[in-house]
Amino acid sequence: MLSLFSEYKVKLRQSEQYKILRLKQYIINTISQKNNNHEIKAQKMEKENLQELSTKELTKKKLSLNFAFGLLIGSLVMSTIITIVESLQNGFQIFTIIPFALSPILAILYKSVAKINKELKSRNVNG
Repeated sequence: MLSLFSEYKVKLRQSEQYKILRLKQYIINTISQKNNNHEIKAQKMEKENLQELSTKELTKKKLSLNFAFGLLIGSLVMSTIITIVESLQNGFQIFTIIPFALSPILAILYKSVAKINKELKSRNVNG
């Protein structure tokens, strides 16, 4: 009886290991597919040339980037204030660095808006 139980235990471990291995393979495949999709999207965004866009598309893109820029500034200011108050009350926490870690996104958005403004200016459009 004991040997039957130990054989069953070994088979159960092997099946669990097999299931874990299959799950790992599934996760790796899913991640690699998502990475490929992100790379394709990034390549499409890089290929997008501002000169090929119409003036209406440029102004629409500028408005959406300005909105995102303003929203991000507002949320970063609020989160900075909150984290400073929290760090004064409870001491330094890992969440204190989050607003500072996200701040480079502002530079990226600003550069994008500047490129659009430059293109609109070259077309003699006041936007």
